[in-house]
Amino acid sequence: MRRMIFATTMGVVLLNSASALAAESGASSNDDPWERVNRRIYSFDEGLDRAIIRPAAMIYSHVLPAPLRTGIRNLLSNVGEPQVVINYVLQGRLGHAGHETGRFLLNTTVGLGGLIDVASGAGLEHEGTNFALTLARYGAKPGPYIYLPVVGPSTVRGVIGTAVGGALDPLYWIRYPYRTEVSIGRTLVSGLDLRAESDNALKSLTVDATDPYATIRSAYLQNLQSQVNGDAAPAQALPDFDESPSPAKPDAAPATPAPVAAPSGGPEAPAAPPVDAPAPAPAPTPSPPAAL
Repeated sequence: MRRMIFATTMGVVLLNSASALAAESGASSNDDPWERVNRRIYSFDEGLDRAIIRPAAMIYSHVLPAPLRTGIRNLLSNVGEPQVVINYVLQGRLGHAGHETGRFLLNTTVGLGGLIDVASGAGLEHEGTNFALTLARYGAKPGPYIYLPVVGPSTVRGVIGTAVGGALDPLYWIRYPYRTEVSIGRTLVSGLDLRAESDNALKSLTVDATDPYATIRSAYLQNLQSQVNGDAAPAQALPDFDESPSPAKPDAAPATPAPVAAPSGGPEAPAAPPVDAPAPAPAPTPSPPAAL
């Protein structure tokens, strides 16, 4: 409860200060009024990622066998399913809530606590959501863009959603031995797994970007809007930093590389076409000109 009150209070303060800042600068439509601070945090995180986070994630992905990593990812996803169910109920989407409840029960029992994702094979694919999307469904605006140390890109609504979402986790209310150690280990492992799984996507997104910070910001905000709109696929191949890990899909086809988003101030890059879209018909070969 204290976490929820703190998150709500912090969100109101951030939104009010951002509105005042935007009014003073005359840029009320700017999604990034704290860009100067955000860029400094991004630069710090880039150095930290190169020195510690990415090497640790690569060691994690190479030391642990793929089946074990898949099982851990499935387990973490299953532990987060009750939050998904609660948020779907709060959103009034009871069909989705029932879908995720069935998935949770099947994986918890037949899937050995969630280590094996048997629900997907039974047609119960994971449908993720979070409290930030619940707020969006009730009309809450995303607020300013924020780049959080270590965590990555978010918005004011995302920060509030993450804080309150933690209080919706049943494990938050259960007292058990080594509770703090389990919580830290869960966060650490999910973070390393997310960093390892998103390595190629981050490279393809930023390797040729003139302004990597603006590219990540654009991709994140496009993805966020696609989630709010309920689009089938995100606009850019950027991991969802505000979402719990999704179960592994070893049989899925490799994703098509996403186009690099335009730097800040330029037009947004068009969304990538669906992977299963039919190939365009070849252009007809022009006939030779008639002899004069």
